[in-house]
Amino acid sequence: MTVDFRINSTLIPLLLLSIMVALAWFFYRRTNPPVSSWLKRLLFGLRAVVLSLLVLLLFEPVFILTSTVTEKPIVALLADCSQSMALTDSQGSRQRQLTSLLASSTLNSLAQRSRLETFAFADDLAKLNLASTDSLSLTGQGTDIGRALERLNSRFEPEELSALILVSDGANNLGKDPLAVVKRIKVPVFTVGIGSPEGQRDIRLSGVLSPSVAYSGDRLPVEVTLQSWGYAGVRVTVVLSEGSKELAQKYVTLAGDGREQQVRFQLPVRNPGLHRYQASVSVAEGELSFQNNRQRFRVKVLDGRIRVLLVAGRPSPDFSFLRRALEREKDVEVHPLVVKKGNKFYQGRFPTSEKELRKFNLVILLDIPRSVITGLPEGLITDFVDQGGGLLILGGEDAFGGYIRSPLRDALPVSLMPGLCFRSGQFRLELSAQGERHPVTLISENPLESQRMWAQLPPLAGINRLGGVRPGATVLAYCKDATGTSFPLLITGSYGKGRIIVAPFCGFWRWDLVMWGIGRTNRASNRFWQNTIGWLTAPRDLSPVQVGTDKKVYRSGERVNLQVQLYDPFGQPLPAATVIVTLTQQGKQHRQVQLKDCGGGTYRAQIPRLPPGTYQVKAVAWKEENKVGEDRGEFTIEQYSLEFQQTRADYELLKRIAHQSGGKFCRAQEFPRLLDELPLEKQKQRQTRSVRLYSYPWILALVLGLIAAEWTVRRRQGLL
Repeated sequence: MTVDFRINSTLIPLLLLSIMVALAWFFYRRTNPPVSSWLKRLLFGLRAVVLSLLVLLLFEPVFILTSTVTEKPIVALLADCSQSMALTDSQGSRQRQLTSLLASSTLNSLAQRSRLETFAFADDLAKLNLASTDSLSLTGQGTDIGRALERLNSRFEPEELSALILVSDGANNLGKDPLAVVKRIKVPVFTVGIGSPEGQRDIRLSGVLSPSVAYSGDRLPVEVTLQSWGYAGVRVTVVLSEGSKELAQKYVTLAGDGREQQVRFQLPVRNPGLHRYQASVSVAEGELSFQNNRQRFRVKVLDGRIRVLLVAGRPSPDFSFLRRALEREKDVEVHPLVVKKGNKFYQGRFPTSEKELRKFNLVILLDIPRSVITGLPEGLITDFVDQGGGLLILGGEDAFGGYIRSPLRDALPVSLMPGLCFRSGQFRLELSAQGERHPVTLISENPLESQRMWAQLPPLAGINRLGGVRPGATVLAYCKDATGTSFPLLITGSYGKGRIIVAPFCGFWRWDLVMWGIGRTNRASNRFWQNTIGWLTAPRDLSPVQVGTDKKVYRSGERVNLQVQLYDPFGQPLPAATVIVTLTQQGKQHRQVQLKDCGGGTYRAQIPRLPPGTYQVKAVAWKEENKVGEDRGEFTIEQYSLEFQQTRADYELLKRIAHQSGGKFCRAQEFPRLLDELPLEKQKQRQTRSVRLYSYPWILALVLGLIAAEWTVRRRQGLL
């Protein structure tokens, strides 16, 4: 142990101590009556000590006591308790492997050599009692490894954890990318793989693609994706149904080996309204799980078709591509216009009255110069949007230049910059946090798959730099230049009763042609444009309260993302309100939650672990004591769990987590050798304790005691 003495100042206390000692000596150099020299030295010492203590206490002295102790390292263990850990595959019962590991002598040895902290996780984190592992509940409806790592790391001080052991099948299906999380937490993660990475005999309905909006009298395109393992050559039936009524079926011969197979239907739709469909594939003998053989989806059937006015500033690859993409959609009627010299059009003309423009549901402006905008009747396009029309503005060399002096400037969700703002180059679109789950940019039912599909798209050829994002707008995507500066690339907003998307980029034809050139498909691009058209043209009266969810149908285990948008009587976003959402199921209240104010009139909440079923949503908003309004919605949690979407153990992910964090990977049966790899050296902890003398009552008692002792001696000797 070392002792260090600290004081607020050094020179002044020493000087005052010298003065105090000198005063004590001066006071006792002569006494009346005279006393013996030893008594004089005693009284001098008492007086000097008292005065010195008072001076020291005045400058708040502190003794620093430092000691070094040796402690066992802290090791945390994370055990996966999701539903997929209850499966039985070619390596036997995963639950038995997990419980055997938790009760093993290896883990007991680890507990003796370290301070072992154990936790269970699925879609959240909880403490795990090793004494009750025989009754371990493997009921988690999703696996969120990233969230578990983050929450575990937050429970400890920086660098307090020596190592982390992750016991899992690696079938991650929720939340953040765990590889990105391990980069931040800087703790070596040792992963233990449970289950078989080989394909079991299983058939999985892995996805259903269909437009969220269809029109009465049309045929609804539905694409069902199947995967199978161990059933190559087996014939199965794929069925589309609504309630108990079978609508269509097809026979498919399975390819096996996990290869994807698309089964396409053209489903006739007639009655307007919300239709709840189910796609299912027949169950084969010996399947690992049949819970992943079906999936629900919802479609809103409307009257009529979407009429789109596509206006381009010049002939271009983007125009040709977008025109073909729109014309492929049977529920879309495209009216193309291309500008030529003198702001004329090659064929046709731009509507010159509100009545003519109201025949369209959506106006798309592609690389349109300001001269075309200002040549139209004042406020024609803004009035169109204000009355419920959709507007999509796409970038290019001439786009947005001078728009700041046009009527459009007040309707857009972004502010504009004077002059041309075009920059050519290679710009890769990246989704924002909001864009990862927004209906425009969610191009796959699985958000993680959607993000991967966006990441695979080739870069854009140019962007337009715009000003700041206005309150109430949402940035769905952005790009970064060489300096790391971010620029918004996909911004949504509303104006009056209509919706607007600003996409200040060009070269998106690459998303189609280049993808075919590298051996992939234009599936991502097609879905994006379908989503964009559907979102911009969806019926929408601007009520003061608008409630919605990021999806209409969720798989069991997925988190439900609720969002409410509030508007004041002037159509402006309404902040600082109280929003209460009530969920009911079969007429009974299930849950009530208050949403968080996220700014710009947007209020959000995330609800995990809802049981399967259809839920009615009622949102009520209050501003102080005044009711703003209410809105209702609906969503469905289906029986099919995320945990049965991927039944094979993902050893590759576990290996990458271990490698990236500086840990090691092993299979469950190899767990004993992992003990030799763990950093289990005892840690020297430096403990420091501060002793502040002025805070201890006994110091005051000591001073008073010394004063009393001096007074007693003086009185007995009769000193004046």
